[in-house]
Amino acid sequence: MVFVHSRKDTWKTAQTMYEMATDEGCTDLLDPSFHENYQQALRDLKTSKGRELRELVPKGFGTHHAGMPRSDRNLMERLFADGVLKVLCCTATLAWGVNLPAAAVVIKGTQLYSSEAGKFVDLGILDVLHFRTCRSSSIPGYWYRLYLYYSGQGSTLPDSGHSTTTH
Repeated sequence: MVFVHSRKDTWKTAQTMYEMATDEGCTDLLDPSFHENYQQALRDLKTSKGRELRELVPKGFGTHHAGMPRSDRNLMERLFADGVLKVLCCTATLAWGVNLPAAAVVIKGTQLYSSEAGKFVDLGILDVLHFRTCRSSSIPGYWYRLYLYYSGQGSTLPDSGHSTTTH
């Protein structure tokens, strides 16, 4: 799951990531065509109002933002939860309203443009923390240690109990 800060950036990020996968020769890792629900996903896409979704889903990508019709958002949520989509590029509205399992969460930048301030401002710590999976909340002291890390007061990212790989 890749969180971006604008509706337009969901599409651009998905396209860029697919191009990067193509350049690296690893698009087979994203290919949804072998998934048992893939044919049903293609049938469901025929009713979608989003042209970009019909282009992205066969590549293993999807987008999700508040500007999409509810039916398209529900479809993306279902396809990602089922594992048909390998990557879902979305805005923060998904983080606040839907609980989807994700093997990894990427936040594309921690600043967004504030028209009130007339400049880019840092995301609030609660917004950043909310991107973590809810399962982490059951680990004693996890949120406090995560807050310390992101605020620069802690030196290591706390273990969420999930295996992660960094490159």
